[in-house]
Amino acid sequence: MADNKRKRGKADRARVSASEGYEVAYYARKHGITPAAVRKLIKRVGNSRKKLDAALKRHAKADRARVSANQPHEVAYFARKHRMTAAAVRKLIKRVGNSRKKLEAAAKRMKKKRKKRKKR
Repeated sequence: MADNKRKRGKADRARVSASEGYEVAYYARKHGITPAAVRKLIKRVGNSRKKLDAALKRHAKADRARVSANQPHEVAYFARKHRMTAAAVRKLIKRVGNSRKKLEAAAKRMKKKRKKRKKR
């Protein structure tokens, strides 16, 4: 950020200053992350808003591809979606990993097995 706070042009708006607490707090609140995570991100990719937004977008995309066993809302959502208990989802995560694709495939196989058992 510019030293003179009265000079707020386009160049200043295109950056997030890690040393300015209010800028970090705003950016953190806007994207739902902690201020410490914003500072870490600025250190890693630079202070350009475009670069920061792109890095957050990549992170969010990668995060949606996994189901975290220690995030109750993710476990509950997956359990409801596949008509399983939360404990069964956690057990499945331990067995096949936290990749959403692998979990979906394993849940599908389990569903087929349950149908076969019911027919007998």
